[in-house]
Amino acid sequence: ALTATMGVTSCSKSLLKDVNENPNQAQDAPLSTLVTSALAGSIIPFEGENARFAGIWGQTFTGSDRQYSAYDNYGVSASDFHWEFFYYGNIQQANLAITKADQNLFYKGVCQISKGNSFGTMTALWGDIPFTQANNLVGFPNPKFDAQLDIYAGAQKLLDDGIANINSASITDEAGVDFFYSGDAAKWVKAANTMKARYYMHTGNYAAAQTAANAGITDVADNMMIPHAGTYNQNMNVYASFGEQDRQGYMGAQNAYLPTILDTTGAKNNAKTNEQARFNDLYTGSKDPATYDLNYSGNLFSATSSFPMITASENHLIMAEIAYRNNDDAGAITHLNHVRQILATKYPTGQYDDYVLADFQAGGIVDHGKGSALANIFHEIMVEKYASLVGQIEVFNDLRRTNNEVGISPKGVATNIPQRFLIPQDELNGNPNATTTGLFVETEVNK
Repeated sequence: ALTATMGVTSCSKSLLKDVNENPNQAQDAPLSTLVTSALAGSIIPFEGENARFAGIWGQTFTGSDRQYSAYDNYGVSASDFHWEFFYYGNIQQANLAITKADQNLFYKGVCQISKGNSFGTMTALWGDIPFTQANNLVGFPNPKFDAQLDIYAGAQKLLDDGIANINSASITDEAGVDFFYSGDAAKWVKAANTMKARYYMHTGNYAAAQTAANAGITDVADNMMIPHAGTYNQNMNVYASFGEQDRQGYMGAQNAYLPTILDTTGAKNNAKTNEQARFNDLYTGSKDPATYDLNYSGNLFSATSSFPMITASENHLIMAEIAYRNNDDAGAITHLNHVRQILATKYPTGQYDDYVLADFQAGGIVDHGKGSALANIFHEIMVEKYASLVGQIEVFNDLRRTNNEVGISPKGVATNIPQRFLIPQDELNGNPNATTTGLFVETEVNK
């Protein structure tokens, strides 16, 4: 009996030795896999729910069913917001790749740029967030919330470091995983500079924004686009997946503002501008009766449509706004006309003749009643940016940054549009450093 017992004991110890080790759980991954994960992890944060919230509150879309009806009227709680797609989908994967990428500075730079872009957008949406202690559960299980301006500075440093590493790289996309630019270092640097210009605009550093924009994207061939092949649950355009497959009818554009100004008699049309082709590309339906919806067969929201991350149009409109802030009406009009030329190429059946100063003066075709030609130019720049960046989070950032220069009306009894995203409930539950802040409280840079 003793022998039998000893045998069983010995056998049990042997069997239990590795019981907590999972041979199917990877302990490491090749750099190429980590880079792919980081880049792919940037898609949902910029094209998914965050962009839909931004579009609904920016009134380029309309929440029309179930919880989206409440969202349309600012009826949200902390449980409706999620930032794990930023922190873990993109930033954590980028961190792993950056640590491993000393032998490929191109991949290191690409991931630093992607991470910087995520942090810049996150702080724009949420204000103070975990940054210096983020993504380090062992060292900082309850990460502190850094100040918004410090996070913007950190995002700029990540973008600068990414540019420096790409410029120093001796090899680029050796594994063929860069689905944005296929290893074109010059295009990555331009995209990063336009990102830098975007975030300098957020903080009001217009001189730095101008320097960055001058080195940014100026040609549509260099646009940073998220590619989609159209297969559901794999590589389909996220808007198409949501609107046609996942949640039909939840979000449309019935009472949105943008389709009304682009449609046939809308305010965006004038003697030099016919927006009908752009309207038809983005929307279907009519204002009366209110049947506007997204056009899931167009060039932005179809299943196979590439989605813009950062573009020449945004860069030119940043440069146009900087010119306005420098009292340079000629420069502002020049950059605005660059965007109109891009539109004329994209929509040959439309009309986008170049503007001249007289068009913005009293009685001109683009006199928005703002009191001066320069003020009218600024309004037109922001309305064009509102239209050109439809579907992107930056529309919501610009509305708050410019004190709603476009002029959309708040919904319901609200006297202002929402000013931030709420800290997610998961963070409030698990991190004692997280605190609640009201939906209509401006972030530091927008005060």
